[in-house]
Amino acid sequence: MPSPSPRAFRRWRLALSLCAAVAAVNVFAGLGQRPLLDAESRYTLVGLEMLRSGDWVQPRLNTFPYYEKPPLLYWTIAASYRVLGVGEFASRLPSALAHVGTTLLVVALASALIDRGAALLAGLVYATAVGPVTYARYSFPDGLLIFWLTLSLLGLTLTVRGQTGWLMFYVGAAGAVLSKGFIGLVLPIATAAAYTVVTRDRTLLARLRPGRGAVVLLALLLPWHAALAIRDPAFVRFYVLNEHLYRFLNVREPIDYVPLSVTWFWLATAFWLLPWSVLLPAALGRGRLIVSLALPLVWSIVVLGFFSLAQSRLERYGLPALPALAIILGAYWRDLADHPERRAALTGSAVLLVGAGLTLIATAFVLPLDSALLARLIPALDGHYREHPDQARLLLGDVVRLARPAALLVSAFGLSTFMAARWGRPRLAFGLWVAFLIPALLVVDRGTELLAANRSQRDAAEIINHHWENGARVVVGGLYDDAMSVTFYTGRPTHLLQGNSTDLAFGIRRDGGSPLVISAAQLQVLWQSPSRLFLLTNQALPDGAVMLLDRPTYKLVTNRPLTPAHARSGRQPLFRKRISPTEPSDFDFVSFVSIDKAITAGLSASSP
Repeated sequence: MPSPSPRAFRRWRLALSLCAAVAAVNVFAGLGQRPLLDAESRYTLVGLEMLRSGDWVQPRLNTFPYYEKPPLLYWTIAASYRVLGVGEFASRLPSALAHVGTTLLVVALASALIDRGAALLAGLVYATAVGPVTYARYSFPDGLLIFWLTLSLLGLTLTVRGQTGWLMFYVGAAGAVLSKGFIGLVLPIATAAAYTVVTRDRTLLARLRPGRGAVVLLALLLPWHAALAIRDPAFVRFYVLNEHLYRFLNVREPIDYVPLSVTWFWLATAFWLLPWSVLLPAALGRGRLIVSLALPLVWSIVVLGFFSLAQSRLERYGLPALPALAIILGAYWRDLADHPERRAALTGSAVLLVGAGLTLIATAFVLPLDSALLARLIPALDGHYREHPDQARLLLGDVVRLARPAALLVSAFGLSTFMAARWGRPRLAFGLWVAFLIPALLVVDRGTELLAANRSQRDAAEIINHHWENGARVVVGGLYDDAMSVTFYTGRPTHLLQGNSTDLAFGIRRDGGSPLVISAAQLQVLWQSPSRLFLLTNQALPDGAVMLLDRPTYKLVTNRPLTPAHARSGRQPLFRKRISPTEPSDFDFVSFVSIDKAITAGLSASSP
């Protein structure tokens, strides 16, 4: 095969740079401005505790064993803290980098399957899709999972095309397992098997070298799994059965989520691919095009089919299919560019966008704020609001107000696309889509920023830090899972009233007798003691409670009035400097547990 000319190489490098730049702008702009959600803090706290303790094997959350997820996200967060210091930007950096990396992998995949022209389009499709960009701006394991699965798909693609890709196939699968569990192994192997059946390529299995692959997988996966199983034998049963098999069957203990129906799962997946998904039916209808893209199509079907069978399906589970669907859409856009006379589908999509814009205008400017459509859409796209439907209404008014600029953007976008399609200029239309999505994604990000008002405890933690006294305690009186960012922002372990946490149910049982779990009687003794107590609760307030922060979801109170010496105001840095293993934070988790255990035991003995 002849080597590319210097001019072709420069154009290819420019295409890669453009895709990486668009992806980076979309995810890095304002990445550290939003406070961490409580849902993010469960991962950042584990990474922070690993960094402080130097224990990289056993994940711990608020000092309790936490085995729901494998360690790769924790390790990357801890490494990010080591380099950049502790904060929101460093917490989300692994997810953001994973999105940029996945975009480049999509470009490489499309180049191997089609050509470099389609590769540029596919990369831009993925870099600007709503779902990948949204999740890349949070500290969740999904971004790493998608990156490693896409790497595995690239290895499979190279192997199918007669090149050496088997090592990449297994390394990607191992990385996916360490990111989010054994699903990282199931999806690549199921795709390879399904592709073998569809194409009747009986040599593919041999070319994947399963013997060597098993050695690679064992070398990468066995050390952490074996080390934790040796340290805590209960890990194996909890992690393998409860967090994989029982979760798939929706019989895990406890069930702390509300799964989506199959219909809403598919609709949510289509939403995450917006706006490009409006062209997906037309792309899938091009038979000759789809035949040449059998591998990404099989991958998409395997991912979506597997999670359609799962009884615990959530809105984000279809995200690993989006890189493959982006390749199909990139090929379709390339086909439109080569045959501008085939503009019916593009014109139809423009009409759909105009219709969507007019619907948004009606919703934002005409219909009442409690629109039934948005009231159903919000819980479908965020499981938190399926668990707490009352909180969706707190968000609804702000979302409707954001729909106003979105409505104008979508309408103008649809009209300009319609004109470009009528003129037979599909390349212009594609450029308009990409250009439109940069401001549109800023509107989407503003919508996600609204979540922090009632789903992050940064403001409460700031008040606690301002008024902290020696011997003070922080107690969460409601579900800890919905308030755990207070632990991150205070930098101190948090007491749990009655051990109320579904995320830590296993860890609390394993760590029986922890001083961080207190009874109602112990809370009463602490409340009446001379020591300062901060209570973050959504329950009835104790007698004499002094209100510090009143939110619809949680209230922060303390057990006695603030003295003038402690009634300080003004924002102060939550993290003074970067944390390293050799220079730990000013709070020692281990010392706290030993000292607090003795104090709490004495208080418990004196309680009625």
